[in-house]
Amino acid sequence: MRTLPLASACIAFVCATAFSAYSEESHVSICSQRVTRFVTDLDQLLTESPRSVMTIKNMMQRYLPAQGCDVANVIAVSNASKFFNQLNEYDLLYVIIFQSSDFLVMFGLKKDTGDIETPSARVRGRFL
Repeated sequence: MRTLPLASACIAFVCATAFSAYSEESHVSICSQRVTRFVTDLDQLLTESPRSVMTIKNMMQRYLPAQGCDVANVIAVSNASKFFNQLNEYDLLYVIIFQSSDFLVMFGLKKDTGDIETPSARVRGRFL
């Protein structure tokens, strides 16, 4: 009978570990979907050449920032965009840049957490 509390603790640990792994996997999957939708919508917007950078910024707010993404997946999805321009690597993060003839769109991707931060869009050649 003394092993019952230990067995319960082990079951609780296994369940908590399984839930944590499922939760993390689910979070990564949600992020992957958001990034894929972001890139799809960005490609469509930049193809249409919007009149205002606010159109792009409003679209970006639907998807970014995001947390707990798979870094390799974000880079791969971004690289598939027809407006992907460059990937700059720094010590703690990547900066992913998209470019059309009229606009620059970018965001930071933290290497250690997969968080997407500081999304921005501007008209090429001047800051807004």
